[in-house]
Formats: sequence, structure tokens, C-alpha cells
Amino acid sequence: MEKIKVVIEFSGAIKRPFPESEREFELADGKNIKEVLLDLGYNERDLKFLVAFRGETRIPLEELFVDGDRIKVLIPVGGG
Repeated sequence: MEKIKVVIEFSGAIKRPFPESEREFELADGKNIKEVLLDLGYNERDLKFLVAFRGETRIPLEELFVDGDRIKVLIPVGGG
């Protein structure tokens, strides 16, 4: 299976699986964001609170990675 390279950036008040805010990964083509987040130690409950962005576009966690992706993962915050 072909490998792709992606960068995942964790932003804001989010539990990070590693000390730095972003990391490059080499993944099997056909992996989605949710699968990688589960592999990094997040659980299904955690995922309910996370959103992902490709550039300025919000994308579902079930979105497949594309070679060269830079995906930002965060917990949305609101105020009133």
C-alpha cells in the first residue's frame, strides 16, 4: 500500500498526544483523521468534542487524508 505524508497540528486547549503542537506522519493511503486520532490515544468520547480543518474549511473526522495535507485539530470554544 502506498504511503502519504501529512502534518497534524493541535491547536488551543486540547490534550496533545506529544509535546509539540504539530507533527508530520507517514501513513498508509486510505487512512482517515478519526482512525489516526484513535491510534494516538483519543477515545470515541474525546472525538465528540474535536473538529478538524483543512485550511479554512471544516472537515469531518471521517475525511480521508490526502498526501501533503496539513490538518488542524481543535476543540471549538464559544462564549456569550
